[in-house]
Amino acid sequence: MMGIVLISSSRADVLNYAREWTSRNDENKAITSPSQPQAEEDKSSAPLQKSAVQRSLPGEKSKAPPPAATRKKRVPPAVAADKRMTSPAITPSKPTDKQAPTVAEDRDKLVAGASKNPSLPDPQILGRWFKALRQHASLSPAEIDLRENFQLSRNEVERLKAQLALRHREVQQQFVALQAASEQLAAAMENNGKQQQELQVLTVRANQLEEKNAQWQVVTRKLQSSLKQAQHPALPATDDELADFAAGMAMGFDILGVLEQRNEQDVHVDKAAFLAGISETIRGERRLSQEEFERHLNRANQRVEVAMHKIKQQKEARDNAWLEKFRQEEGIQTAGEQAWYKVIHAGEPLFEDEHSEAALTISVNRRLSDGTVIADTDLTGLVLQEKLSDLPEWLQIVVKDIRLHGEAELAVKVDEYGDPRKYGNYIEHWRIRVIELHAM
Repeated sequence: MMGIVLISSSRADVLNYAREWTSRNDENKAITSPSQPQAEEDKSSAPLQKSAVQRSLPGEKSKAPPPAATRKKRVPPAVAADKRMTSPAITPSKPTDKQAPTVAEDRDKLVAGASKNPSLPDPQILGRWFKALRQHASLSPAEIDLRENFQLSRNEVERLKAQLALRHREVQQQFVALQAASEQLAAAMENNGKQQQELQVLTVRANQLEEKNAQWQVVTRKLQSSLKQAQHPALPATDDELADFAAGMAMGFDILGVLEQRNEQDVHVDKAAFLAGISETIRGERRLSQEEFERHLNRANQRVEVAMHKIKQQKEARDNAWLEKFRQEEGIQTAGEQAWYKVIHAGEPLFEDEHSEAALTISVNRRLSDGTVIADTDLTGLVLQEKLSDLPEWLQIVVKDIRLHGEAELAVKVDEYGDPRKYGNYIEHWRIRVIELHAM
């Protein structure tokens, strides 16, 4: 810090005088050494004073205590600072009211003292010089405040630089993000433009499809109307047309019966396809070749045969089981080789003359072994009216046994069409009653 302290002219004179005093001391030593014996003592004492002076210089940072005169006349730092700011001259304060000597006066006294005693300057003057040098070498409170403010300003500048660098990085990052967002926005705008074009194309296509849809709706309504007329045509107006219409209905009943029979045989027939085949045949059209027609017809017949064979097997098993159970009942008798019967009620004698040709009226109730009704006189009113001699042999045996107004229960062998047969594979459950006798 000493290198930047400005030294006033008076202080510069003090330094110059100190250098002159040193050179003079050397000259005095050279002059007094051959003539005066006392100079030997001064020679020994002068270097000691010089070394003491050299150790007390501020540049050497001496740790020796200041002279007593200097300690007594030390000025407080605040007062010294004020005096340095007001006057370049150093005026140490004294406890007395006398004015402190100036540097010029001290120099004069030092010159005068040097003339009297060239070997050693006045210690009080040197103490004041050194004190002035030390005070000017040290910093004043204002300078200390200035240095602290400078350091604070420097720290603030560093902090602001750091913040500026951080803001700069943030701005760069934001710029990069903004650039990426701009690129994304440009891509999105480009994609939006493409989508707008696609939307326009789709809109045009949708309008075209709407127009075609409207046309198809008109055609569909016409087709539905035509189909409705074809499915449900108006009734014929003339009698001949109505007769033909009735004949067609009769044929339809037969066809419906066949379809129901196939359904009972567990053979499912598609009615729409079945009617389409009938309509095509009636129109005289034939889209199937003869080979295809025969092949598909054989498949249909084979399907029916398989179903009927399965039904026959099931029916035979069921009938045989029922017959075995019936034959085990009490009072069962045989009527030839194709019937078994049991008299429920025996009536009056049939004829007084065995050779009478009177006709018999017989009520018949026929059921399958599972209880399905085939024929019932009580329901339909249909009866069997024949001469006794015209009846089958097995039935004559039963009628003769139950007689007039008698009743019997039978198990009869029949074929697949329900006709009584000696070698029939199926069994029917009959119940007959002789109602009356008519003379011929």
